[in-house]
Amino acid sequence: MRKARLLFGCVAAGLLAIGLALAAEAAKEVTLNGEIGCAKCAFAVAEECATAIKVEADGKSVIYYFDAVADKKYHSEICQAVNKGKVTGTVLLQGDRQVITVASLEYAKK
Repeated sequence: MRKARLLFGCVAAGLLAIGLALAAEAAKEVTLNGEIGCAKCAFAVAEECATAIKVEADGKSVIYYFDAVADKKYHSEICQAVNKGKVTGTVLLQGDRQVITVASLEYAKK
């Protein structure tokens, strides 16, 4: 019985270590260049206002939604307007949305 517990503990620790390694790899910092605007008002892809960046990749438009904190911080600047800019942060898939946890945002000079 004692050996079984020890074996189970080792297996659980190994799986935890693998999970943490995969999560760390999935959360690499990226820089996205594109149009920053409201997902509802500017890009017409959402039913509610949400701050997002639209990036062109392989001939397709990809929308990355800002995390909740960045959405509140930047939304008043872009609702009803679109600004070109650069966003740096980590991207994770949440449901069917790509969500970027914004570390920095820089608007292009006009």
